[in-house]
Amino acid sequence: GPDHAPPRWREAVGMAVREIRRLGIFGLTEAELERYKAGLLTEAQQFAAQGDQLSHEVLLELLMVSTSCGHTLTHPDDNLEWTREALESITVDEVNAMARELCEHLSHPVPEAGVRPS
Repeated sequence: GPDHAPPRWREAVGMAVREIRRLGIFGLTEAELERYKAGLLTEAQQFAAQGDQLSHEVLLELLMVSTSCGHTLTHPDDNLEWTREALESITVDEVNAMARELCEHLSHPVPEAGVRPS
């Protein structure tokens, strides 16, 4: 059964490295970025819709995470507005420039070897 499957972590790490290299070399397409933006906006909208119904336990957890990260705990409605503003300002060129910079360590010495655009 699945409990006896051999560990495939080496395969998973290899796949992750290839995907990171692909991102650094080829970047995202406009359509991919829009899909990711839509997902983030949907998540923020869902959280804002639950904002006034969050349990004490959830609020406490949010407060603890915010405090430990040095962030300010804000209302989900404010987070939604800030998320909208941030997403509207992000361009595919900016994302791809950052991806090239962040993924550079995995893109050498022969960056294109074995990596094709998705």
